[in-house]
Amino acid sequence: MKIFGLDSPLYKFITWLWDIIKLSVLWTVFSIPIITVGPATVAVAYVTNQMVEEQEGRIAHTFVREFRNNLKKGIPLGLIALVCLYAVYLDFQFYQALEDNPIQFLIMGILAMVIFLMSFIYAFHLMARYENKLTRTIRNSYDIATKYFGRTILLILFLALELVFFFWNLTTMLIGVFVAAGGMSYTVSAFVMKIFYTIEKEQQTGQ
Repeated sequence: MKIFGLDSPLYKFITWLWDIIKLSVLWTVFSIPIITVGPATVAVAYVTNQMVEEQEGRIAHTFVREFRNNLKKGIPLGLIALVCLYAVYLDFQFYQALEDNPIQFLIMGILAMVIFLMSFIYAFHLMARYENKLTRTIRNSYDIATKYFGRTILLILFLALELVFFFWNLTTMLIGVFVAAGGMSYTVSAFVMKIFYTIEKEQQTGQ
């Protein structure tokens, strides 16, 4: 097997990395208005789900198509996620700003962060794969995170390590601009697609 052959691990890695770079740049560009961060994230999730299944086609074409298809539901989902994340941020800010650092704000912040992660960690990938109401999508994310709690914690640890790397210094932050969105979405897809397969198999067995 040639090191630069089409079937070589090196060639496959370079192809995968190039797809991740394209996805990350597309996500950044399409998220610039902020209001469109939701459908952009759903579009990335759709493509990375396909990448895990080894069914990806034209990356840019698929991304743009899914971005358009998910504008109606993706925009509210993204805005709700941003508002909830800001609320979590405020809890920690209150804890630091108030005199004597009241412990209740720290506890509230931690609980809010846990609920936020459980409710949204799978939400965009769920919307990318299934047709459902917005509230049901968020609820399903929470239910999956609860049912597969161990896997979810492991996923959060992986994502946290990636974030630490991307914010380590200016160089890694620059790298993050080109790989963070696609790379982190791929990480979620690698975990959640196995869960999706299990759930779908259980539903088929129950029918």
